[in-house]
Amino acid sequence: MDALAAWDALDMGWKAAFQQAWKSFGKGSFPVGSSLFAPNGMLIAVGRNRIFETGGDPLAGSLLAHAEVGALSRLSTDERHDDVTLFTTLEPCVFCMGAIVLCRVGTVRYAGSDSYGGAAKLPLDINAQTARYEPAIDGPLDGPFGRLAAALPLVYLARSDRWTRVLDHVRESDPDLVDLAGDLEALAPFQDPRFFPIAKALEEAWPFISSFE
Repeated sequence: MDALAAWDALDMGWKAAFQQAWKSFGKGSFPVGSSLFAPNGMLIAVGRNRIFETGGDPLAGSLLAHAEVGALSRLSTDERHDDVTLFTTLEPCVFCMGAIVLCRVGTVRYAGSDSYGGAAKLPLDINAQTARYEPAIDGPLDGPFGRLAAALPLVYLARSDRWTRVLDHVRESDPDLVDLAGDLEALAPFQDPRFFPIAKALEEAWPFISSFE
């Protein structure tokens, strides 16, 4: 299966999340995207990391502007959301897992593992409230899209001076992933994502990420 056929076959939840991650990348923020879907397949909300953006969102430009929080902030406060699914391109951190629990979202699906900051396996029975609302968690996503989701943040970090300890950690825990990020960084869409749609990025990245199927 080629890149565009694989993209067409991808669940709408993943498509929405990856589109948001690519938008964050183009805006100069950490490339993570999220989406919320109702059980009938209706899109509820999307969110993207906006930590290094300004304007457009009350949290933009703050360390609280995580993709998952951006999507979750659109949920109604009048009901539980046990039947809602959160799709996110990167394994949620401690902050986002806390927000997921407090928003009472029933299912979390994440694409890329995060060996440095991921908290999907965080024990949630620390108190009565978190134990009661513990979500079902599904991840990481197998195949090319899971690998892309894990590598994309490393592409971003490799060209910045932010959080160098993350790269140092991943070099130890998953050197192949760092090598993949280096291969992607050399491709034109990843050098300046503002001028390329995600479909073009996938086409060029496919020979590298599909080898991990």
